[in-house]
Amino acid sequence: FWFFSMNAFQRLRQQRLAKATKPFNARGGSIARCEGCGLPVVQCACALMPEGAPKATFCLLMYDTEPMKPSNTGRLIADIFPHNTYAFMWSRTEVDEGLLALLADPTYSPIVVFPESYVQEGERVVINSVDTLPNRPLYILLDGTWSEARKMFRKSPYLDQFPVISVQPQTLSAYRLRVASNENQLCTAEVACCLLQQQGDLAASTMLHDWFSLFRQRYLTIKPHHQRFLTDNVSAGDDQRSAIS
Repeated sequence: FWFFSMNAFQRLRQQRLAKATKPFNARGGSIARCEGCGLPVVQCACALMPEGAPKATFCLLMYDTEPMKPSNTGRLIADIFPHNTYAFMWSRTEVDEGLLALLADPTYSPIVVFPESYVQEGERVVINSVDTLPNRPLYILLDGTWSEARKMFRKSPYLDQFPVISVQPQTLSAYRLRVASNENQLCTAEVACCLLQQQGDLAASTMLHDWFSLFRQRYLTIKPHHQRFLTDNVSAGDDQRSAIS
């Protein structure tokens, strides 16, 4: 039954695992995890997983082993917006035909999500709002480490024709599942929350934020050195919004 209910991320993960030539042994890779929510089996949250219908569609463009990383949060978008999320592996030269077809679909107005400070003047169009777009926003999220995302942004000529939109986080990232090079950098799920909020889709933004918070809390319970962090946040009211604006 689960096979037939897989979302876009889960299907991509299975495809990537099928191509792997050796076991993926990254930190946390030896823990038995639920294929539905990606959390350790003892922390499974599938029964609590909501489903929403945002006013935008998301396209996860994922770098190499990203679908196999337990800490990936792009999957959370596909979890709760399964009918409005696509997922593809990134390649500079061997581009997935399904991705190209999606980008050419007149239903959507594709937008590359990336900091506008990396856009050279006159190189690409930068927009601050999706209100003037003729079709449904298709947010293209470059899902990888920061260095990988920069590479994807620079070396994806099939994305150059689309406008760029960026988010301006006002608070620090609540991620903490991996070590970021800059604490102001948001994880993929947080970026999606911010985009939905900027669009005025507060219900979908809140739903994703709450699912991200639950995933983060349960993920961190298996990391002893994060126990103090979790205790402190619970006592301070960890239901407070994280960096989504």
